[in-house]
Amino acid sequence: MENKARKNIEFIKKHWIIFLFVSIILFIIIPLVVSFFAPAIRSEITADGILNYVISCISSVATILLALVALWQTERANRITNRANDISERMIFIEQERYKRENYPFVLITNWSMCKKRREDMVINPKTINTCIGETESDDIICLNLECTNTSNYELSVAFMNCYRRDDPNHSWKSCLVNQQQPQLYIHPNDKKIIGFYTTKEEWDSIFSNTWIMELRLENRHGISYKECFELVFLTFEEHYIGKDDQCYCFINPQKYELKKYLGEDNWETVDLGVY
Repeated sequence: MENKARKNIEFIKKHWIIFLFVSIILFIIIPLVVSFFAPAIRSEITADGILNYVISCISSVATILLALVALWQTERANRITNRANDISERMIFIEQERYKRENYPFVLITNWSMCKKRREDMVINPKTINTCIGETESDDIICLNLECTNTSNYELSVAFMNCYRRDDPNHSWKSCLVNQQQPQLYIHPNDKKIIGFYTTKEEWDSIFSNTWIMELRLENRHGISYKECFELVFLTFEEHYIGKDDQCYCFINPQKYELKKYLGEDNWETVDLGVY
């Protein structure tokens, strides 16, 4: 119905001159011709007949004009309806995307620190998950603590998967958990927890000269697994921190976050995070 009305309006706009010409012929020229030949032709045309004819013409013109106005109003109403439907569909799409993004599991690295520890401190009654990333028997180690903030709307689990050099994916951190009851953290919405990585100073010196890609395994409330990847740019590392003898000075820049959904058989699908 909408397309038909629109086509009628377009046809009238393109051929209005033809309509005007036909109207002149029907309403003016034909009556003049009839009037001219009327004396020579026997006819029963009277003044009342002519008056009725003029009234019929006026009524026909009025009907045509009303039909054109109705077509125009229909087209205008259809345009408004289509525009409203488009806006409604866009709003629904935006709301669906917002809901999906709010329900994606996601953590941000919001703080970090490095401290000097003894190996037994990382093993005996650990307060958080501490992962040994190097092969060393030294008792003097340095631990990197990354603060993970849950930006999701529900509790999620976070576990370390891998960390490899950006320019050499085959060169990655070791992953060894000692005296840990579970390999993952459980973080409430907007809460923060620490995940630790420890090795010797010599290992950290080599790590801080490169950019690394860290991978964390996230699991949402429905048990669906995701892999969060981001760059760890190690900019500065000093063994001594002025005024803090048990800590080291470091500056790290986490950037380029990416989230992938687990599809099975080690297949991952990249998720559009939008604002991240």
